Amino acid sequence: MNSSLLEEFFRTLPNPESFAGKNLYVWGISNWSRCYQEGLAREKSLNICGYTVSKNYLGGGGYFCGKKIFSPQEVAADKNAFVLICALNPEALKNIHAELHSLNVQYCNIDAAIFSLHKGELRQVINYLDDERSREIYLSLLQHRARAELFVDDCASWDHSFVNPAFQRINSNDIFVDCGAYVGDTLEKFIWQHEGQLRKIIAFEPDPKNRRALEKRVIRLCEEWNFSPETITVYPYGVSNESSVSYLSRSGNSGAASSIASVPGSESEEIRTVALDDFLSEGFTFLKADIESYEYKMLLGAAKTIKKFKPRLAICIYHNATDFWSIPLMVKDMCPDYKLIIRHHSTKLVDTLLYAW
Repeated sequence: MNSSLLEEFFRTLPNPESFAGKNLYVWGISNWSRCYQEGLAREKSLNICGYTVSKNYLGGGGYFCGKKIFSPQEVAADKNAFVLICALNPEALKNIHAELHSLNVQYCNIDAAIFSLHKGELRQVINYLDDERSREIYLSLLQHRARAELFVDDCASWDHSFVNPAFQRINSNDIFVDCGAYVGDTLEKFIWQHEGQLRKIIAFEPDPKNRRALEKRVIRLCEEWNFSPETITVYPYGVSNESSVSYLSRSGNSGAASSIASVPGSESEEIRTVALDDFLSEGFTFLKADIESYEYKMLLGAAKTIKKFKPRLAICIYHNATDFWSIPLMVKDMCPDYKLIIRHHSTKLVDTLLYAW
């Protein structure tokens, strides 16, 4: 990839001085905004004062992720306000821009602001990527995310997850750890791709509804592949950097975007989280994580095992903009000899994975 393309993209980003020292309000209280909490907690230069939503919001104030929800008029009354828009719906974005413009409030998209603060780290990730396709995908996603464009047809990889040959090799001693196993769709793909040749699968799924479906699938898979019952173990835990009590929040009825938070919400339930270094007594050869922004913490809690055993990694980095650079750099710091590639398995801003081996 021509480095001038990256520099040209950087020139389109807002100047960090435009929001430095401002009282920052995040526009949006959806699950997409909820996933940004872990990343924003690591963005020490961003002073997030609260959240705001459209004047048509019927919730009547309240709190989101521990911070107050302000009306746009209240934000406009703060002469030091700057709004970071955390939304993707094209029609909604048009209305948000119009509303903020009418109130004379400064704003930009949240990903554009975060990327503008981390140009050096983004350059470093580009340099670490192992193939040209990864660099093309990464730059395209940076551009789409900065512009809050929902559809990303130009960088979608139509191959399925784990398509890289390093991730398809068959090893009867494989121990596959699935963090955020959902209903077992990924672990079933793993079994098929590896022709049932494996030692063990360890699955973590804290959402009870998802876990019931997962456990039914596990029973079927053990019967179909003639596995002994202990081949696939399901744990009802979230995965983080430490063993503690956390809270599970759901988005919609499917459970596909259930997320963990350190503070309870209005409809959350208490769960337990574990750190892989402490919880698993043995190493593993393959680690997959799709855990709604807790991937960074999960890696911190698995650092000793990763450094010692160097498992193959398939880690989602799309849940917030900070993960886009912080996770690849952390993985490379853990194991400098890892090869890194990025693939995007969707036509929307979801399912971006970092692969390392």
